Amino acid sequence: MAPLLNAAAAALFVSVAKASEAFDAFDAAPAKVTEHAASSHSHRMPREHLRFQHSLVAQTAAEAEELRTQEERVFEQGRHMRARKALYEKHLAECEGDAFCAKALRARQERVEQLVASGKAPPDMVEGKEEAPAQPQGESRMHWLRHTVSSVAGPALRLWSLLRMELP
Repeated sequence: MAPLLNAAAAALFVSVAKASEAFDAFDAAPAKVTEHAASSHSHRMPREHLRFQHSLVAQTAAEAEELRTQEERVFEQGRHMRARKALYEKHLAECEGDAFCAKALRARQERVEQLVASGKAPPDMVEGKEEAPAQPQGESRMHWLRHTVSSVAGPALRLWSLLRMELP
C-alpha cells in the first residue's frame, strides 16, 4: 500500500509542477529598460556624491573660521559633560552603596542636566566644577559636628549634605 501511495503522491507532484510552469503569479515580465535609463542612473550617483562632498568643504575663509569655532564649541560641551560626569561619580562614590543616597544623587544630577540643557545653569555648574564651601572647613563648629556624626551616621549624613545642596 505504501508504494502505491508514494506513486500517487509523485504523480500529483508532477502534475502540480507542470501546472505551475504554465503560469505563476509571482513571475512577472521583466520591466523594459532602455539603454538611456540604465546608463543615466550610473551617472547621477557620482554627481550627487560629489555635490555632497563639496557641501562638506568650506568655500571661503569666513566659512572655514565659522566651522572651526562651531567645532570648538562642540568639543567644549563634551569636556564640560565629562567634568560633570566625573563630579557625579565622585559624589556617587561617597554614597558607599547606600541606595537612597544614590537615588537622591541621581535625581539631583537630572535636575542639573535639565538646567544645563535649558541654559539656566550658572557657568560653574555647566563646567562641572566643585561647589565652593561657604565657610572655612577647619574653624567651624559645624565641621566638627559633621566629622563626629559622620563616623556614626555616615551614609545618612552624606545624604543630608547632598539634599542641602542648593540649585539655582
